[in-house]
Formats: sequence, structure tokens, C-alpha cells
Amino acid sequence: MERNLPRPFDWPLRAKFSLGFLLTILIPLIIIGIIALTLRFQAQTNQAEDTVEIITDVKAETFAQRLDDLTTASTNLAVQPYDVALYQAALDINGTNPSAIQQANQTLDRIWSSNLSLVRIRLMHPSLITVAQAGQANIEVNQKSLEIISRKITDTTIGSIYPGPFNEPLLDIIVPIQGDNQQIGYVVLTQNLDSEATDNLPNILRGFGEQPELQNLPNADLFLLDENGQLLVTSERGVLVFQNYRRHPALSDNSARLDPQRYESPLLRADVIGTYQRVGGTSWILVTEMRFSEVVNPLVSTYIPLVIGGAIVLLLVPSAVWLLLTYQQIVPPLSRLNRMMVEFALSERDPDFSTIKRSDEIGQVHNTFVDLTTVFQNSVADAEARQTRLSKQVGLFTETAGLLRTVSEANVLLEEFVRSVRQHYPNVDYAQVFLIDEATNSAVMRVGTGEQGRRLFVQGYRVGLDNQTPIGHAAMLNRPVLVVDYEKAPIYTKHDVFKHTRTELAVPMFAREQLIGILDLHSVALEAFSERDFSFFLALTTELATGLFGLLVGESSLNGANGDVQSPQAAREGWQEYFTQHHDLAYSTGGQPAALKDWTFLQKQAIQRRKPVTAKVTENQIAFALPVVLRGEVIGAIECTVEVAQFNQGMLQTAEELVERFAIAAENARLFEQSQQLIERERLLNEISQKLSIQTDFRQILQVAVKELGLALGTPETTISLNIDPLTSQ
Repeated sequence: MERNLPRPFDWPLRAKFSLGFLLTILIPLIIIGIIALTLRFQAQTNQAEDTVEIITDVKAETFAQRLDDLTTASTNLAVQPYDVALYQAALDINGTNPSAIQQANQTLDRIWSSNLSLVRIRLMHPSLITVAQAGQANIEVNQKSLEIISRKITDTTIGSIYPGPFNEPLLDIIVPIQGDNQQIGYVVLTQNLDSEATDNLPNILRGFGEQPELQNLPNADLFLLDENGQLLVTSERGVLVFQNYRRHPALSDNSARLDPQRYESPLLRADVIGTYQRVGGTSWILVTEMRFSEVVNPLVSTYIPLVIGGAIVLLLVPSAVWLLLTYQQIVPPLSRLNRMMVEFALSERDPDFSTIKRSDEIGQVHNTFVDLTTVFQNSVADAEARQTRLSKQVGLFTETAGLLRTVSEANVLLEEFVRSVRQHYPNVDYAQVFLIDEATNSAVMRVGTGEQGRRLFVQGYRVGLDNQTPIGHAAMLNRPVLVVDYEKAPIYTKHDVFKHTRTELAVPMFAREQLIGILDLHSVALEAFSERDFSFFLALTTELATGLFGLLVGESSLNGANGDVQSPQAAREGWQEYFTQHHDLAYSTGGQPAALKDWTFLQKQAIQRRKPVTAKVTENQIAFALPVVLRGEVIGAIECTVEVAQFNQGMLQTAEELVERFAIAAENARLFEQSQQLIERERLLNEISQKLSIQTDFRQILQVAVKELGLALGTPETTISLNIDPLTSQ
């Protein structure tokens, strides 16, 4: 499906046709173009004037700040408290001290060598005599600096910028030295402003030519002049420094600054838009200029051809272009909408339609149709989901009703029921049924699906009727309890077998207004159940509980261990039948089966006496045997041999407790195996009954009966004879 992106001229159709009529009157566009160029020219000029003024203000402020930083750093560098006494001794002309002068030279040399931007450093007497020095010997004292020293300044002062031996800009910083509350000399630092070294002295010219990138404007040219018109620094490579430019307007005006204006610049030898400003605390003048030809160049190269070309195009083909745009805005969207309607009517699957970003009438119609199809598809999908869920529920309800009619044993009924729940609800990964044991105030697991159910049944799994588990909580509240996501419901605990469970639904089972059990469903999927399942499972479990209650009443008891407490006689008969099927069972320590005739004398004694017996085997070993008693019936014996030193009454008591638990586990395993056999027998009978019920011919019924009975009983030959009295028939 093609994607529809926003298109230009996204206006109502009435506005589009109105504009199409107006476009036929295009001659005024020429006048508009001229006015636009004039306004653009003025805007470009104003922008250039504002830009040079801002650059000048920022650079002047930066200069002033760097000069302050430079004077402070120079004072801290040259006049340390421990150096003043040394300078004072060297500057004492009356008492010449060669050692003091040598130490002053060493101090100056240390300062010079640790600051790479310095080319020369001098210690000078107020009489302009150099007492000590360090650095390049070919750097002479600047005349401007000598004039400053002769004025006997008291604060650190910035000298002039002057050319060095290689025409590099040099700057003198004069630092006065006070001794005994009087002026005793000066330290003159000469800095190379072209040096890229980073040291204790800030460079006032670093980043001099840098400026922000200007939109639609050329870069400005920056110049630094002294009061005599000498060019000290420039950002323009083609202009010579340390040349005289006395004719520059900045020297003929005594004001501190000039508003941006257009004038002829002797520096660039061109018509410029420029301004200037005096740098505070110095005699320097900062000049910022922008070539006027470069300012208006975008107008000549871009705007004028654009306006002229646009006017020509609008004059020649306005109607054709507008008609084409109108056609593209109306016909293709309507054709696409028509195809969408046909596809929606004929498609067997849900087509994927996308909205368009248009606010006119066509866009509104298109998006309304898409919204309607989406609502319709969602309604159909929701109806199909409800129909599928209802079909599963009806199937499960019907199958449960069939089980209640045909199954006569509680275990078989519950086993088939949980299997049917898993079959009709694929999102149910595990199902189990608990029966209420009022004697212990707990719910005992009666049946469960899969290997998990077998393990829990053998372990005699039960939960308390409290709010620690959804099962107990549902029994307390007498209503279903749903855990949508176990990660968000940590208040409940769950068995290790269910560590992957994400969703759990516990539904109470009522019969004759009495709670007899809990149906517990698990799923590893998130939000596998919802509150919409409550009413269905409540009705289903009520139907199941009603039939189950009648079956449980016919058994020995409703409550008990695993829901099936038997009398001693019933337990004895059950184990006798089990031993008949499995013969005699005995196991040794290695896990190997042994015959009953191999039972020891101690085992037989324990069975006969129905209590533990002991006997000394050797000097260092003792043996003891314990009977395995289940509901008053002895079903076997266990014998152990240990070292005499290890044997005590605590060991014997522990063995008795383990044997008791073994007897219960063995009984649970036997009952589980017995229930599986009953389920298999019931399934086999149902299959045979179903095969017989679909036959209509009597002979075919006999043939199917003989065949199925033979397969079920495992007999090599099966015969069915029908007669009123076979002994007296002729």
C-alpha cells in the first residue's frame, strides 16, 4: 500500500480555485519583486551593520579583559616577595654588588625560560639603565616603553605593540618595583604575540580573527591601530602591519566609538561597512570592517535572478502549473479512495489502510473511511474472538456434562476434566483440582496434569486456606482469584514446580452451597486469563462440583490425605491386589530388586512383632529392622546395618519417622497408579462404546465387539455366542 505524504497547497478546495483565479493577474508581481529586492537590500545592510557592531563590542570587551589578566599575571610573575630584596640589591648603583646582579640575572633567566612566549626580560633602574636581563640579546627597548618608565609609574602598565627582528608583533609590559616605600626600578617583560606557547602570560591577540559563522554575510576584517595610525595587528593577510594609515576615519574622529556606517576604507582600499572602538585603558583603536560588495553579493547572485526567473515563470505558465497542482490534489486521492473501497469489499483478509495528512475535504473523507474500516475490522476481530472463546467454552461444558453422565469414579472424573480443560484452552499449561480438608484447614491436591501433577500428588501436596496462595485466598473469599502477572504480585507464594508460571486463576467449587474444592489453572503466558473467564469457570465448576459431590459421598470419606482416606481393610485389599500384579517387591542398598525369600531374619521379626528389632552382626556392626505399617497393615520391612559406635536411639527414631513418610509416599504412588489404570480403562470402554454406537448392522456390531474385546483383553481368541438358552437349544 503506497504511503501518502503531506503535499503542498493543503488548503480547502474552494481556496485553491479562488487562488487559481487570482493567479491570472500576475503583472503586479513584478512590482512586488522590486519591492522585495529593495527590502531585502535594506535588511542585508542593516544585518551587516548590526554584525560589525556586535563583533566590535565583543572583541573590545575581550581585549580589555585580556589586558587586565595580562597585567595581573605579569605582576605576579615578575614581582615575588622573595625577589624584591634581590632586585633592590642589584638596583643599588652606589653600592655595586656583582653577586646581587648575578642573582638578579639568574632570577630573570628562570622567569624567561619558564615562559616561552617571552623573548626578553629586563631589570631597569629609574634612570633607564638596564641592570640585569635575560632572553634574546637583539631585542632593543622600545621608545614607548622608555617614555612610560620615565613617567615613574606605580602600577603595571602595558606598553606599545612594535615589530621585532622578523617583523613579529612584540609587546612590553612594565612592572614597577617598590622598595622601602619608594620606586626603585622596573621589570620589563617583552612578549611575542605571535607565539603559540601556552604559559603564565595570556596572549591578548589569541583568537583575534576568530568570529562566528555568519549567515548570508561575509567574514568581517579586524584591525588594531595605535593613536598615530600605525597598524599593529590585522586579521586580513593582504594588509601590511606596522604601516601608517593616518587617513583612516577612525583617526580623524576623537569619539570613543563610531556607529556602523558605510565609508571608503584605506585599509582594505574598498567601500566598506565598518565601525571602530577604542580599547579601554590603552591608546589602541579596534576597527571592524566588511566589504560592501561582499555584503550585497548574495542579492546580485541569488535574489535578483530568483525574483526575475520567478516572475517570468509565473507570467508564462501560471495557469498550467495551477491546474496541474489542482489535478494532483483532487483526482489521484479520489482514485486511491475508490481502489480502497473495492479492495475492502472484495478482500478476504483485513486490508491495511493508512491515513493521509490532509485537512481539506478530500483528506477528511479519506481518513473517515479509514477510521470506519478500522472500527469495522476491530469489531469483526472482537466478534470472532468472542465466538472462538464461546465455542471453546461450549465444547468444554458439553464434554464435562458428558463426563458427569458416563464416569462413576471421582478420580477418573477429575483426571478427564483437567485433561479436557487443557485441550479446550491451549493457553492453560497446567490444571489441577484441590479438595478441601476441613480437619487440617487445608486444600489437598487430588489431580493434576502432566509430570508436575504426578510429582505433586506423590508428595501429598497441599496448601493452607489462607492468603499466602491464590488457592487458599480463593477458598477464603469464596470467589475466583486472578494473578495477572506474578512479577507484579509478589504477595503470593508458589511451588518450585511453577517457577515459570506468569498467570494463575483459582476458582472455588461449590456443591449444595458448600465449598468442596478449588480448580487451579496456570499459564506461562502473560495475562492468559481475564475477569471475563470468572463467570464461565464458576458455572463450570459448580456443574462439576455437583456431580463430584455425589461421587465423593459414595466413597469412604471426602476429606483426608490426598482426598482418599481408606479403611484398613480397603488399604489391605488394595495392596494385596497391587502385589498380585507386581509380585513381591524388595530392594537392596544398590537399588537392585531382590526376591522375598532373600528377606533377612530381622525383617521377618520386625514384620511379625510390628515394631523395630535389633541384632549385633559383628563386634563392630549392629543391624536393625523396622516394619512398614500403613493404616494398621504391615506392607513390608526395612533393614539397616551401621557401626556400633554410631548407633543410638536418635538414629532409630529418625529411621522410624522416615519409614512412616515412606509408607505415605508409597500409598500415594499406588493410588496415583491405580487412578491412571481406572482412567485408561474408562477411556478404553468409551472408545469401544463409541465404535459400537456408530454401527447399524447387527453382524457388524458383533464383529467390532469381538475385535475390540480381544485387543482390550489381550486374548489370542475371542468368541461371542448369542442364544436364549444355549443348553437346551436344538
